[in-house]
Amino acid sequence: MAYDWTGNNVMQKRDDRFLAACIISALFLTAVTIGALLREPIPARQDNPYLLTTDKWQLRL
Repeated sequence: MAYDWTGNNVMQKRDDRFLAACIISALFLTAVTIGALLREPIPARQDNPYLLTTDKWQLRL
């Protein structure tokens, strides 16, 4: 193990910070996902310039 000059375990502190960063980022991504799912979808315009049509399928971008 790696210790600094005061005898503290440097790797343990680094692991704890990494674990905290992972938890915070997971909570942030969860909040963003829930917010995106709860938001009302944007209604598609009828004059959509990005409308691609073929015989078999229709894709709205």
